[in-house]
Amino acid sequence: PAYRYGVDGYGQYYGRKFDDVESELARDWERARGSSKLTWDKAKHATRDSWDRVSDAVERAVPGDSDRDGK
Repeated sequence: PAYRYGVDGYGQYYGRKFDDVESELARDWERARGSSKLTWDKAKHATRDSWDRVSDAVERAVPGDSDRDGK
């Protein structure tokens, strides 16, 4: 669920950085985690990983620095 949450979160907060929305993601993790026993402190690493993977894929497909991360 944490990886899916990162993909979904990226779509919800498109154009913003993970660090800028982490507090919102943490707040909503309780609802999103379903039956997962992961706390946010554990889930955020997988969530960030999938967020970054989607961000990188979008950036490869869109010319320029679409996520404004300097890469």
